[in-house]
Amino acid sequence: MKKYKFNWIPYLPNVTKGAYATYIKTNFKLIVSYCRETGISIGNLGWISEFERAGVQIYGDYGLNLYNEEAAD
Repeated sequence: MKKYKFNWIPYLPNVTKGAYATYIKTNFKLIVSYCRETGISIGNLGWISEFERAGVQIYGDYGLNLYNEEAAD
């Protein structure tokens, strides 16, 4: 039987406010430590620079509404 290796990528949705935003801020270092090897999928523009500065690979989610290279730039 062939075994497959899966990487799970954490995800931040396009709306992060209230208790959810507080949880991310409070646990940011812990979240970063889990995302170092896999990166993180982000749907909220506000979190991109924070994770980028922390050295985490970022994957843009559909919530960013970026459908081509020009929009991403």
